[in-house]
Amino acid sequence: TPDWYPWTAAQGFPGAEYNTHTHVNPQTAPAFITVSTEDDVCALETNAKPYYDACVRHGVPAKLVVASMGGHGHGMKPEWTEPCAAWLRENGWALPGPSARH
Repeated sequence: TPDWYPWTAAQGFPGAEYNTHTHVNPQTAPAFITVSTEDDVCALETNAKPYYDACVRHGVPAKLVVASMGGHGHGMKPEWTEPCAAWLRENGWALPGPSARH
């Protein structure tokens, strides 16, 4: 975590009542979750994976993409946009069409 970041999960902040994965239930909206292996703000182990696992446990449609995409705020990279487009199509939430890459 960068020095300027005000908290980390390891420090116990935010408290458990604010951790999104503790609020997942069968009515939670489907989730496409992406995290970069270089993200030093929202790590896979403390953020994306617990949320994804909670979705799976509660039967919520979810997809987790972990890829090397640079630091936090990795932008519109094909490493996640292409799997996202495919996931949306597979679930009937987007029209069939060409890949995001041209």
